[in-house]
This record gives sequence, C-alpha cells and structure tokens, in this order.
Amino acid sequence: MELIMPGLGVIFWMTLAFAIVVYILRRYAWKPILNTIKDREDNIRRSLKRSEKIEKEIKELKETKERIVSETNHEKVNIIEQAKKARDEILKEAREKAIEESKKIIEESKKIIEVERKKAEAQIKKEIAVLSIDMAEKILVSELSDKQRHKQLVLDSLEKISLN
Repeated sequence: MELIMPGLGVIFWMTLAFAIVVYILRRYAWKPILNTIKDREDNIRRSLKRSEKIEKEIKELKETKERIVSETNHEKVNIIEQAKKARDEILKEAREKAIEESKKIIEESKKIIEVERKKAEAQIKKEIAVLSIDMAEKILVSELSDKQRHKQLVLDSLEKISLN
C-alpha cells in the first residue's frame, strides 16, 4: 500500500524536487523557449503577410499583363491597318506615276516618231529629187544630143514660163 499511498517524506521531497525543476526551467529554459516560440510566431505572421502581399502583387501583375497584352493587340491591329492603308496609298501613287510616265513616254515616242518620219520624208524627197535630176539629166542628154530638138525644148520651156 505504500505505493498507492506514499509517505509524507516522499511527497515532501518530490514536491521540493518538482519546485526546483520548475524554478530552474522557469529561470533558464522557459524564457528562451517562449522567446523562440514567439519569434517563430512573428516570423510565420510576417511570412503570411508577405505571401498575401506577393499574391496581391501577382494578381496586379496578371491584370497589368492582360491589360498590356490587350493594348498591344489593339496597337498591333491599328499598326496593321495603317500599314495596309499606307501600302494601298503607295500602290495607288505608284500606279498613277506609272500611268503618267507611260503617257509621257508615249507622247515623247510620238514626237520622236513624227520627227523621224519627217526626217525620212525629207530624205526620201532629197533622194527623189536627186534621182529625178539624174533621170532628167540622162533624158536631156539623150534628148539634147540633137541640136534641133534642143532648140525646140528651150523654146517650149520659155513659152511655159512666160505663160505662168
């Protein structure tokens, strides 16, 4: 029965040992343990606040990214439309210039052709005149070999000149 009902001396010594252990723990161990636990809680609290802040920043960054992507897509569409308009305008101007240039070239070609035609006509007239003179000379030489005929031809020519 002694185990179930310890003696008064054992209770005293056990209580004294417990009090000493509690005093030693309280004096040397509880404060560092409680400070460590408090530091740990503070660190966890700061980490939670930091993670909430980071989550907010991530959410804001996602929204900003979506907004920037949307604006970029809108600008891209605008740039493409402007480029198409500029291309069409450049093509239109190029066509107009090409038409003007072709008209100028055609006009210049017509002028050149006309000048060349006139030169050719003048050259042909000269050649015809030279040939006519050569032929007339040959005819006259053959016709005028006879003196009588020669006189008659000169008289006919004088009559025609005086009639005119």
